[in-house]
Amino acid sequence: MTNSEIKQEILIEKILAHDINLPFTDEILKGLSHTPGELPLFDDDWTKGTLEDTSVIHLRRECSQLSDYLCCQVHLLNLLCLNYGIKNEKPFIQLNIGSVLEKIIGNPISKHNDTPFSGDILKGFNYDHIELFPFSSTYARNSMYKSREFHTLKEQKIEDAQARIEKTQDPVQKLVATVIESNNVARDSTYEIEQIVREKDPGARGKITGPWLISETNTNGEKVYLCITPHGNKTTYPDPIIKSIIERAKIFRL
Repeated sequence: MTNSEIKQEILIEKILAHDINLPFTDEILKGLSHTPGELPLFDDDWTKGTLEDTSVIHLRRECSQLSDYLCCQVHLLNLLCLNYGIKNEKPFIQLNIGSVLEKIIGNPISKHNDTPFSGDILKGFNYDHIELFPFSSTYARNSMYKSREFHTLKEQKIEDAQARIEKTQDPVQKLVATVIESNNVARDSTYEIEQIVREKDPGARGKITGPWLISETNTNGEKVYLCITPHGNKTTYPDPIIKSIIERAKIFRL
């Protein structure tokens, strides 16, 4: 992973941990500013666009039990991807902005599906992993394609493809077949290895990790999705910090 990719993930974690009731910190603004003198395209009223965001509308249609805070976070991720992921190369924020919906409707690639916290501070809440960074080695996808399992699968597909190409006598047709077969090997290998990962148990080695999607069960027995937080750890994001994000989410209203 390059230094720019590491900085990008750290920046997103800081944004997820930031209180959306408050303006971005100077540190976050500096991280988002990629042209001297240029400020990010967010003002104090950016949350007002949440209810008009088609991703949020679709998300609410699929799951009615969502906090307003989580909806704002999804809108924020969309804004980041639009303003910094597509139009600009540095910082290049490549976010899987559909990851929240994928998890809610049942994305089996991600790790720890609906797992209760065991510690006293976060007890009563559940967490899922969501795949915000689709090709980040930090969040494990790259490890899928470095495994012996993947290389064995790929080598077999290459061998089969070469055998088919050798059956083609015409040089021009052989060249065309080589390009087609190469694309098919890449596509089919990726699809099959992801199918293998989908079949693994939720906590098994090889499942995708990433930021946490926090939820709880209300008094009616319904699961309520509250917020996205950075992946908790004892140093940068210990349980009290994660709990503070959850508490903000529970009282926030658009």
